[in-house]
Amino acid sequence: MPLKDDIEALRRLRFDPRLANLGSYVPPLSLFRLFGMVRDELAHSRMLASLLDPRRHRNHELILRPFLHEIGLALDKANSPDAASVHRVSEAPMSRVAVRLELFRIDIVVEIDSPDGDMVLGIENKIDADEQPRQIARYQRALSRGYPNRTAVMVFLCPDARAPSTASPSSKVPVAEIGYRSVVSAIKSVLDMVDLNSQDRLSLEETARHIEEDILSSSDNTELRSMVRELWEDHGRAFRLVERHKPCMADIQQKYEEILGEYFGNDATFSYYPNSREFREIRMQLCSWKKKGFPFILMFYLGPNSGLLGVRLLLSDNGHGDAQYSYSALQPKLKEWAERVNESVGPMVDETFAPILRWTYWRRILAEENFPPTAALNKQSFDEVCAQEAAERVITLVESLRPYVEKVDLDS
Repeated sequence: MPLKDDIEALRRLRFDPRLANLGSYVPPLSLFRLFGMVRDELAHSRMLASLLDPRRHRNHELILRPFLHEIGLALDKANSPDAASVHRVSEAPMSRVAVRLELFRIDIVVEIDSPDGDMVLGIENKIDADEQPRQIARYQRALSRGYPNRTAVMVFLCPDARAPSTASPSSKVPVAEIGYRSVVSAIKSVLDMVDLNSQDRLSLEETARHIEEDILSSSDNTELRSMVRELWEDHGRAFRLVERHKPCMADIQQKYEEILGEYFGNDATFSYYPNSREFREIRMQLCSWKKKGFPFILMFYLGPNSGLLGVRLLLSDNGHGDAQYSYSALQPKLKEWAERVNESVGPMVDETFAPILRWTYWRRILAEENFPPTAALNKQSFDEVCAQEAAERVITLVESLRPYVEKVDLDS
C-alpha cells in the first residue's frame, strides 16, 4: 500500500479524540494497583500463601478446604485415583498445615497432616510467564522424592485453568489444572462466615475483587476493552503499522556497545539472547574478570512481562555455556570472596548467590531483591539517551566491584 496511505492512517489515529479518552481512564484503586503489582506473579504467590498459612491468616482453613475441593474436582475430571484422597482431606480435621515458599523452586508448597492421610500440594503460579523447559515434570519429581510418604499433587494455577505443556504424564504425582476463578470461589465461600466489621472480611473482599478485575479481566475491564475494540475497528491498519515498527533493542544496540567499547576496549565481549537477529538481552562479559574466575554477566534486557528495559549484574548457573565457569565449579571460592567483600564494605554481595525466581539458570551477585525496581532504566525511549543510561549503569556496576575483583584471582 502507498506510504501516503499509511501516514494518513497513523494521522487519523493520532487525532482520534477517543485515544485521548483512554489516557483519562482511571480504574478503581486497589493495593495491587497502588504498588504496581497488578499481574506480578511473585506478589500473587505470596498473597495465596498468606491466605493458606495458619501463621498469617486465622481463617486459613476456611479457604484451604474449598480450594482443596476445587483441586479434587480437577483431579476427578482427569480421572486421577488421588482425587478421592484430596476430597477426604478437604473434609477431615487438619492437625497441621505448613506453607513454604520456593521449596524445590516451586512457588508454594503446602504440607497438610490429617487423620485421613498426609498430603502435600505443590502450587506453580503462572499469570503471564511461560513455562521453563520440563518445569512441571521437574517439580513432580521433586515432590515425589521429597515427600515419599505423602499423597502429592502438583497444582498448575493460571487465569484460565489451562493444562501445562511440561508435565510428565507418567509421573506418580498428578497435576490439577486450576484457574484463578477457583481462588475467588474459595475466598467468597468464607465471606459470610467472617464478621462483617472485621479487617479479615475487608481484606478478603479486596483480594477477590482484584483477582476478578485484574487477573480474570471481568466487569471492570469491560469499558476499557470496549474502547480499545472500537479504536481497533476504525484504526486497525494504523495499529498494525505501530506493531510492525515498534522499537526494539536492536535500535539501540550499536550506540550501547559503542559506548562500552570505548570505555572497556577489547576487554568487553557481547552475546545475545535468544539470538543475534532478534534478541531481548545483550550480555556483556569482561575477559580479564573471567580469566580471574569471575564470569559475571552485565545484562541489558527487555523484561518479557514488564516490557521495561533494565540492567543487572548476574551469574550464570551453567557458566554461560562453559562448565569450568559454572556456579557449582566456582561456588566455594565465590563464597569466600563474597564474605571478604562484605567484611570490608558491609552487605554488598549476596553470599549465597541465590537463584533469581523464575529466571532460569541465573543467580544474583549483589545483595538485592529478586526484581529490584532500581534495575529498570529511567528512560524507556529506545533512543541514544536510553542507550547512554544503560551503558552508564553497566560502567557504574563494574567500577563498584572492580577493587574487589582485580586484587583476587579465583583461578590461582
